[in-house]
Amino acid sequence: VAGGIFAALAVGIADSLLEIGGAAFLTGAEIEGQAAYEKKGPLEVVGEDFDLFNRDLRFLERAAERAEKAAEVDFQAAEGLVAKETIQIENWFTNAIASGSQWIEACSRGLIKYHAEGLGGLIEDSFMGLLVAVSVYSLYQMAFLRRKSNSWSGLAHTATGAMQIVTVLYAIAEERCLRESPGPVWAVFTFAVFMVNNITMWPLLKYFKGTEVQRVLFKLAYSFIISFQGIHAIAWSIKYEWLYWIVMPFWFYSVKKLAESSDNIFALLPDGTIPIEGLQEAARRRVKGIKNDTPTLVYSILNFGGAVFDNLYMAVYTWRGPAGFWGWSLDNIPGVNDHLRTGLVKPAFGSLTISVLVFLATLVYRKKVDKNTALALNVVLASIGPWLILYYHKLVDFSEPWQPEIMGEWGSTPYLISHISDLSALLAVPLAFIGLKALSVGTITPAVAEVLPEATIVETTGEAVADIASRAGDITQTIR
Repeated sequence: VAGGIFAALAVGIADSLLEIGGAAFLTGAEIEGQAAYEKKGPLEVVGEDFDLFNRDLRFLERAAERAEKAAEVDFQAAEGLVAKETIQIENWFTNAIASGSQWIEACSRGLIKYHAEGLGGLIEDSFMGLLVAVSVYSLYQMAFLRRKSNSWSGLAHTATGAMQIVTVLYAIAEERCLRESPGPVWAVFTFAVFMVNNITMWPLLKYFKGTEVQRVLFKLAYSFIISFQGIHAIAWSIKYEWLYWIVMPFWFYSVKKLAESSDNIFALLPDGTIPIEGLQEAARRRVKGIKNDTPTLVYSILNFGGAVFDNLYMAVYTWRGPAGFWGWSLDNIPGVNDHLRTGLVKPAFGSLTISVLVFLATLVYRKKVDKNTALALNVVLASIGPWLILYYHKLVDFSEPWQPEIMGEWGSTPYLISHISDLSALLAVPLAFIGLKALSVGTITPAVAEVLPEATIVETTGEAVADIASRAGDITQTIR
C-alpha cells in the first residue's frame, strides 16, 4: 500500500514537472509573438511567465506536502491496525491455551467423577479405552506410512483419515469425561470429514492387491460408514427437524450394506439351503475366497444383523419423523437424559470403530500388523462394537429404556407424506438463491459512482495525487 502511494505520487509529480518544463523552454520567436500580442516588452512577458512558474512550483510543493501528510496518516493507521491485530492474536492464543488447560483439567477430574456404575461402567471403559488405543496407534502409523498414491484423492483420504480420528476422540473425551455432547459445528465437520474420506477411498481401491473377499469387505465397511452419516443426521434432527430430508437419500447405502452383508451369509450357508436358483452361486462369486471359520461366521452374522437393524431403524424414523422418533425419550426420561445426549455421538463412534478397522486391514496387507491380532480386533470392535455403541446409554444408566425410539404414538400417516410440503419449502431456499444469481447476472445493471451521495465520497491520498495531476495540467495550459 505504501509503495503504491509513493509510486503514484512520484509518477504524478514527474509527469506534471515534465509538462511545465517543456512549456518553460519557449523559443525566442514565441516570446516575441506573445509580447506583440499582449503589447508588452519581451522582458516583461518573461518575468510574468517566471512568476507564474514559481507560483506553480509552490503549489506543487504544498500539494506534495499534503499528500505526504495523508500518507503518514495512512501509515500510522496501518501500524495501529497491525498492532491491534497482533494483540488480538496474542490474546486469542492465550485464551485458547487457558481454555485447553481448563478442559484437560476438567476431563481428568471427570474421568473419575463420571465413571458409570456397575458392569456398564466396566464395559464402557474397556471398550472405549481399546478404541482410543487403536485410534492413536492408527494415527501414528498414518504419519509415517508411505502412500502409494500422490493424487489429490490420496492426499484428501489420508488427511481426512487423521481428522476423523482426532475429531471423534474429542467427542469421546466430552462424553466419557464430561458427560456432554459437542455442538453443531462439530457435527457438521464430522459429517463432512467422514463423507470426504469415504468418497476419496474409491479411486484408491485400484492400488489394493489383496483377495477379492478382502476388497468386498472394504466396500462393505465403507457402506456401513456412509450409512452411519445418515444416522448421524437422524441424531441431530433432535435439534434441527429439517435434517429429516437430508436423511432420506441415505436409504440407498442402508439397503446397499444389507445386500453386501447378505452375500457373506449366503456364501457361508450349506449348499442347497437357498431355494432361489443361482442366488448362492452369485454370492460366492462376489465374495470369492471367504473362509468358513468361527471368526468369519461371527462377524458375518453380526454384520448382517446390524444391517437388518439399521434398515428397520431407518424405516421407523422415516415413518415417525424427528418429533415422533425422539419425542417419547424427550418427554418421559426425567433428569439427565443419557439416551438423547449419547444419541448425538453414537454414529460418530460407530464410524470411527469401523474406519480404524479398515485401516488396520491395510496395515495387515503391508505387514505392519499381525493378521490374527487384526482379526480379533475386527470381531471385538467392528462386529460387537456397534452393538455396544447402539446401547451406549444403557452402559451409562441401565435404568433407561432399551429402545425409546419405538415407544409412544406412531400416528396413522407417515411423516414423509404428511410433511411433503416441508420438502418444497426446503428446496425453495437454494432455488431462490439460484434465481437471484441468474437475475443479477442477466438483468441488473452494475452500480456506478454517480449514484453515490456526495457526502459519502471521502478524499484519499490517491484522490489527492489525481487532483495534483489535474491542476498541473491546468497550470500548463495557463502558461501556454
